[in-house]
Amino acid sequence: MAIEDEMKDVQQLVVNQLGVANGLDNSIADGQVTPAKLSTGAPDWTTAGDFRVNGHNIEIGHNLVGEDYALIDFHSTSASNPDYDARIIKYLGEDSNLDIINKGSGETKIIQGGETSFRATGDETVGRRTVISAGTAGTGAHIELYGDTYTGAPSEAFYDAAEHNFRTEAGTLRVTIDNLGDITSYRHIRSGFEGTGQASLTTNDGHGNTNVAFNHTNGTPDVDGSSGRITCPVESTTAQMQFQIKSNMTVAGGSQALDSVLTLSEGTSVINRADGSAGEILNFNVGGTQKGRIGSNEANLYIGAGSANLKFGTTAVAIIPCDSSGNNQDNAIDLGAATTGRFQDIHATNGTIQTSDINEKQDIAELDAAEQAVAVAVKGLLRKFRWKSAVEEKGDDARIHVGIMAQDLQAAFAAEGLDAGRYGMFISNTWWEKERVVPAVEEELDEEGNVITEAQESYTTTDVWDTEEEADEDAVSKTRLGVRYSELLAFIISAI
Repeated sequence: MAIEDEMKDVQQLVVNQLGVANGLDNSIADGQVTPAKLSTGAPDWTTAGDFRVNGHNIEIGHNLVGEDYALIDFHSTSASNPDYDARIIKYLGEDSNLDIINKGSGETKIIQGGETSFRATGDETVGRRTVISAGTAGTGAHIELYGDTYTGAPSEAFYDAAEHNFRTEAGTLRVTIDNLGDITSYRHIRSGFEGTGQASLTTNDGHGNTNVAFNHTNGTPDVDGSSGRITCPVESTTAQMQFQIKSNMTVAGGSQALDSVLTLSEGTSVINRADGSAGEILNFNVGGTQKGRIGSNEANLYIGAGSANLKFGTTAVAIIPCDSSGNNQDNAIDLGAATTGRFQDIHATNGTIQTSDINEKQDIAELDAAEQAVAVAVKGLLRKFRWKSAVEEKGDDARIHVGIMAQDLQAAFAAEGLDAGRYGMFISNTWWEKERVVPAVEEELDEEGNVITEAQESYTTTDVWDTEEEADEDAVSKTRLGVRYSELLAFIISAI
């Protein structure tokens, strides 16, 4: 008997033993199964021609040498597509395409958990339909999304050479993403879940032309709390930007207008204290610490820092010292400082007016002999002079002044056994200072070449302290003497 015939007999015997008990027709055509492949896990063939695998894998082209196609063909009819009705095919090579092909007009579906998660079909009357196509629904390749019941045109996303477009069921264009990455929404863009205080970009939502809204889309909060809005009337010929806020907003209150707190324009800009009460309107902070303020008190504006504030009166037309709330503050603030904060000149129609009411004075007495002697001596101490700073600036054009040297006045009092510091005409101020070099700063640019930090050259500044306890250890003590000439002249006149 030939070897080929023996092998066929062995194959038939083994297969019959494996399949007869299961009602299977295990007849095998020549060359389809070899003895080496026969085992308890061998495939089964039913009498209807069905093929069943008892193992875990089906591998096509496992021992392939070189490159070739690997495919599975499906035949559901012999009439229309004798080659195949559907096919899964992997083309030549590891990096080639894998195609799933359905030649008929029926649906191609992926079903997860009993629900269709993807469906491609040519039947537009079928619900739950997803189409990924290069067809003609849009201007190019597109995705169509249908709900459970088809009622008209699908929600659609399509792509062409210029942009991605998203349309509603009625075919209305809502969102476009162009090939530069720019996103255009034809209504509002919202961030956050409803009920969390959404932030949104809106246009013509009933509360502004173009807007950035915070918990205020269409003028309605979606969570109880506070709301804000930045709006710009771009359709107006007058450029303007307005910032609006409001507290105690409620969902139940429906659409509500906000209060404007800041309006920016090319002309006059406006800062508004929306609650209408007196108090601070604008704070200036550095590192979280307040350094200055602007506020209103009744009909007046005040500006300042700490306890040093000035109010601009409208009823009494004057600049008035005030406290941090704009209330008048009497006899508490100096104009200028004796250290490094002096004014140079004061221009006025009249001289200063000093209080001289007897009702506010005590210890009133005539000058004693020692004081009169000092007054006589001081009369002879008046000198002419020029300021050093003026000579440095103007040279020979610096003007001549007449007055007394504060040190000479101090010595005249000492000569009579008196302390000049006890008299208001003599002033002595001491402070501590130190020069400090501020290092240069190099220009810093971002990735796009925009200036983040401007360049700055190194410079020297002077730090000043009012007391020795506050000053650095290497700070230098400085003293400057001064005179109140109104009192000095009255003192000299008393001796004439």
